[in-house]
Amino acid sequence: MGEKRKRISFDEQISINKSDIPFASLSGVPHIEFFGNTRMSFEGKYSITEYSENMLKIRLGKQKMLTVTGSSIMLSNVESGAFMLTGRFSSVEFE
Repeated sequence: MGEKRKRISFDEQISINKSDIPFASLSGVPHIEFFGNTRMSFEGKYSITEYSENMLKIRLGKQKMLTVTGSSIMLSNVESGAFMLTGRFSSVEFE
């Protein structure tokens, strides 16, 4: 006889598809990950207010700011709602 197939309910299909949606889209809160002091990944709504080789300032909402300072700071993989930051970070501040 043929192979037995597993029936997937509609609810299971939705939960599988939800895993493909970025975290920030689901929660409305920025998602920030640091990999040591040389790489940072960001997802969420943001506005870059200041950017140089030594500093990145990001507005995370009406009153919240994130400031990353260090050396050789560089933005990459910039997309709508996401980016990667590399360099040598010396401080991170939330205001």
